[in-house]
Amino acid sequence: MRRGIQSWMMILVAISLPVFWLFRPVAGLPARFALEDCRQIALTDTATGRALVGIEDMELLPDNDTLILSALDRLALEWHPDEAPEGGLYEVSLARLAGGQPWAAPIVQPGAVKGGLFPQGMAISDDGERLGFINRARDGTVSIVAGSLTRGAFSVRTARSAPLFCRANDMLFAGGGSMQMRVTLDRGSCGVAWADLKSGSTTGRVIFVDLGDISTPTIEQTGLAFANGIAGLYVAETRGSRLHHRLDRPVELPGGPDNLTWDPLGGLIAALHPSLYRVAAYRYGYFDTAPSRIVRVDLDRTIEVLFDDPGGEVFSGASVAVFAGGVLVAGSIRDAGLLVCRKEIS
Repeated sequence: MRRGIQSWMMILVAISLPVFWLFRPVAGLPARFALEDCRQIALTDTATGRALVGIEDMELLPDNDTLILSALDRLALEWHPDEAPEGGLYEVSLARLAGGQPWAAPIVQPGAVKGGLFPQGMAISDDGERLGFINRARDGTVSIVAGSLTRGAFSVRTARSAPLFCRANDMLFAGGGSMQMRVTLDRGSCGVAWADLKSGSTTGRVIFVDLGDISTPTIEQTGLAFANGIAGLYVAETRGSRLHHRLDRPVELPGGPDNLTWDPLGGLIAALHPSLYRVAAYRYGYFDTAPSRIVRVDLDRTIEVLFDDPGGEVFSGASVAVFAGGVLVAGSIRDAGLLVCRKEIS
């Protein structure tokens, strides 16, 4: 009996040690904004009164004040696909957020997108007049939707689906005044494939899509370790903890980068996941918190940590951030509302 108990204890130890190592606590880093400089602000949809969760992506318009948000309750969609509410695209003011304003105005009319509005990665043209986003309909169809953006309203101009879009993650407008864009595909297979899951996998790609052309999208880049956010010549390689540059060496980062944005001074803002195992467990509802880390990459590739919450104490699973006017705003893959940071915040 004692020998059997000892055998089971050895098995439990053998299982628990690697699990503990994978989900071990994340060490904190010094940051510009301390946790007490930041707070989580709950946002409410002005049309429905519903609290917003899962603001996974956002973009800052050229006025350096208006934010466009992409929100989706991905956990509800994962566990209850037939009952999960649609997501939305919203407009908020950076200045009002800094003052604690809790309202978000929807910019897409109900029924504007075939299959329902379930937006994820998004992009805005340099002039702020065009918006595009990746939409994953309830039936599993993945499409790229693009159109015109005016103050407080988005008008769908075109929507296109293709089998290659199944792993679409983020996008970038590639031409002035056009509907041409570059889209990241985080993995190579639409299903579950060992080539995508194995350690060191580099099946991520970038494709070129012309929404006005019915020809097959063109594969531009391959060999990326989970291609995620895209900005300019940079692509976030989440599993590689680095930024890939099309013409230069990569930028190594203290965590796996998710979405990317530019600040008004030309710095690249990257939301990082310091523990990919922890954020994956959080994403699917197995953990209640996940670390958040946000960095700024300067023009000379100097890296500054803007925000670091290794325990998800204030904000969990940050996936995107915008920094302007001394105010840092971040969204999350699952957490509610937005994180807002500024010095001497009340």
